[in-house]
Amino acid sequence: MSNKRCFGYLFFGLLICNLIQAQSNTFSKLYPLIPLLSSTFTSIEIDDNSYYVIGVGSIDAPGYPAASLFMRTNLNGEIEKFSSIIDTNNNFETWFQSLVMDHDGNLVTHGVSLNPKDSNFLSFIKYNKDGELILLKTFSASQIRMFEMSHCMKKNERDEYYMTVRSNPDEYNSSFFNFKLDKNGNILWKREFKMNALNCSLIRMALTLNGFIIGVTISPDSYPQKNGINQYAILSFDSIGNVLWENIPTVRKIGLEHMVVLK
Repeated sequence: MSNKRCFGYLFFGLLICNLIQAQSNTFSKLYPLIPLLSSTFTSIEIDDNSYYVIGVGSIDAPGYPAASLFMRTNLNGEIEKFSSIIDTNNNFETWFQSLVMDHDGNLVTHGVSLNPKDSNFLSFIKYNKDGELILLKTFSASQIRMFEMSHCMKKNERDEYYMTVRSNPDEYNSSFFNFKLDKNGNILWKREFKMNALNCSLIRMALTLNGFIIGVTISPDSYPQKNGINQYAILSFDSIGNVLWENIPTVRKIGLEHMVVLK
């Protein structure tokens, strides 16, 4: 996240471009949210009547304090509900949220809360369809940490949630944890796992028949180094978070002839 102060008021970058097959219409809308100076769209969920959009916004330069944003629109992209939640004890900082709908019709997401004293907590958040907060729980992966990020979350058919967390016990090295949470955000189990990398910048998850897999952008060097080489890894886990296998493809150069240029 850049520390460079933005100039003027920035628009909330919610550029929703979706093809609605039932109505056969495509739209693109921009939503100005003044006086937010910094804001980020993170995830979207859809039902038969509405789009549900979540994000993070701040009235300061990119950074803190930040609020968790919720917006509901109709299928034409017109705003029906908009709300923001500010944790008075912690500052929300939710850059890698996933948004899912449970069997009760509530919207469940996750994020990171940063305490003014630099303590870091993971968040489990549940809204109703009007953006009203039903549940907010905070927890942590490790007691020895500088920073934690819940990069991704997936829901199974029983409204249980799998989450992968990166925890930094110092400025350079990462530890990794898998969580399983019940429908109310209570921890069912937590598993630490090892990865052949010092750092990662992005993790995405998919559920399988017998567990789940994650795809990771990793670096063999410490994060602050500019000359580190990024690689990609895939890890497979069983249903209780144990590593089944890890695959890091061999690094190879990609020539310009393989790149796609958009015109």
